Order: sequence, then C-alpha cells, then structure tokens
Amino acid sequence: MTIIQLYQKGWKKVWENKRMWILLYLLNFVFALLSAGPFSDFLKKTVGETLATSQMLDGFDYTFISDFMREYGEGFSVILNLSLGIVLLYFFFSVFWMGGILSILKNKNTKFQVQFFLQSSAYFFWRLVRLTFYFIL
Repeated sequence: MTIIQLYQKGWKKVWENKRMWILLYLLNFVFALLSAGPFSDFLKKTVGETLATSQMLDGFDYTFISDFMREYGEGFSVILNLSLGIVLLYFFFSVFWMGGILSILKNKNTKFQVQFFLQSSAYFFWRLVRLTFYFIL
C-alpha cells in the first residue's frame, strides 16, 4: 500500500467512527471550559475594569506584570496550583479515553457504541497508565 492509500483508509476509519470523535471533541471542549472558568473569574475580579489591559495589546509591559504579581500574586499562585490539579485530571481522562479509542480502531467490524467505548476504556486504563509511566521514565 502506498502512503496515500493508507491516508485515505485512515480518513475512512475516522468517518466511520465520527460519533466517537464528536464525543471526544465535546468532552475536551467541556473540560477546557471547566478549566478556564476559574482563571477567567480571577482575571475579571482583578484586572477586569482597568485600562491597563488595553495597553498590554501593544506589547509586553513588564511594569504591568510586576504590579499585577505584587498585588494579586497570592491569588495567582492558587490558580497555578489549581491548574496543576487540572492537568493531572486531564492526563488521567485522556489515558482513560485512549483505551476506548484503541479498542474501537482495533475492532474493524464494530461500530461505535458508548457502552463498548467506556467498557474498553475501563479495561485498558491501568495498562495504559503503567505504559505511560514506563515511557516517562
């Protein structure tokens, strides 16, 4: 097979399982909205009504950043700690979803079913977590 044939075959497999990809896109989108919410609220409360933010559009302003960190550094550190938790949570969710994706792509004759997807995700979760940590090491 040539590269072009394999590429076309891959896109055909994507379109066969478009419900899975739509589900994954929506899950990622919801996760992004939930994770961006606290940071957005923090910025609205701290610098939402100042005109200094419009000056930041022209270029990097070290004075604004240093004043912001001096005034609101404690709140910003809370947001950074929260973001670390969100990154870890997203990591485990993506490993969970990967088991379902691999199982759906492996079984060529089966169409996407949410129950099979979640069952496969749960079955392969700890194996993929272990494999991920092996790769990290």
